[in-house]
Amino acid sequence: MVSQVDRKLITRKSLMDSALALVAEGNHYSSLSLREVAKRAGVAPNAFYRHFKDLDEMGLALADEFGLLLRLIMRQARLQGLAADSMISDSVNFYVEYVQKEPALFRFMAQSITGGSPAMREAMRNELGHFANEMVTDLNRLGILPHISVTDMNMLGHLAIQTVFGNTTEILDLPESSDNMIEAIRERCTKQVRLIFLGASDWNVQSEKQQKLEDKASRKKKMFKIK
Repeated sequence: MVSQVDRKLITRKSLMDSALALVAEGNHYSSLSLREVAKRAGVAPNAFYRHFKDLDEMGLALADEFGLLLRLIMRQARLQGLAADSMISDSVNFYVEYVQKEPALFRFMAQSITGGSPAMREAMRNELGHFANEMVTDLNRLGILPHISVTDMNMLGHLAIQTVFGNTTEILDLPESSDNMIEAIRERCTKQVRLIFLGASDWNVQSEKQQKLEDKASRKKKMFKIK
């Protein structure tokens, strides 16, 4: 027999899955109504409030689910065995694979990062930030780019993650049986991230500081000329 606690968890999961199903059908999460989500889940609208205060609260729960998925991707990449020469391609491959496996959750992410409520946008940014920080931890563990400062390394990690995530919608919008196009996106994304790290390998902090000083001096000269 299913206990009351189990039934509650099942209903909660059903509501979240119903919202994702509606998103997968082309609806924007922010335009969903509580009533249609409950109807899709096969429960009365009033039953929704036993699990979530409103759709925003359910959206935050879905953001948590997305965060768990990102950690799963990172865990699988680590189990594959981190190697400096294949880390980028392996990570991109895992990401693309999960976008195809969980399209509704990734479409929800893409919607929420730009068009969700302020709380949902912040939650999604936090999840992506955690993912970037995990990647930076692995890069440091492998001793990659040791000359890069902590601040710049964090910036590099976030730039790489934003680049990878920027391909998400394009993957989701492809028709079925688009293996060649998926492979093209995978290769392009891998090259994009490699270019980021290639540029970082020649990053000279002292040169950057010198350039800032020169730019500052140039601005002062222009100001004096104007006066």
